[in-house]
Amino acid sequence: MKNEIVSARTALVRRAFRTVLTEWHAESKLNRVQLAEKCNMSRLHLYRLENCRESPTLPTIANILKALGKNWIDFGKAMEKAVLAEQLAQTERLVAEEQSSWKSIR
Repeated sequence: MKNEIVSARTALVRRAFRTVLTEWHAESKLNRVQLAEKCNMSRLHLYRLENCRESPTLPTIANILKALGKNWIDFGKAMEKAVLAEQLAQTERLVAEEQSSWKSIR
């Protein structure tokens, strides 16, 4: 049970990070190769971050922030917004599933 909770939280944070990273990537108008080079990482690593395959480390986040001209305050605000949006979407999915199961009982 505890591992399931940790996995769910990790997935939620990864999705929120993906949202922030992809929005900021789009704003930068850089292609993946250019952004990866500016962030001092491989294209594959950037791809994995953008597709929730890996969790970012603090040095990775710092490199991304520097490359995109952002700071930790920008990151915190963006992550807070993205996490809340992910939680809302997750709640809406659960409510829809619950309503669907109630309809099938009737």
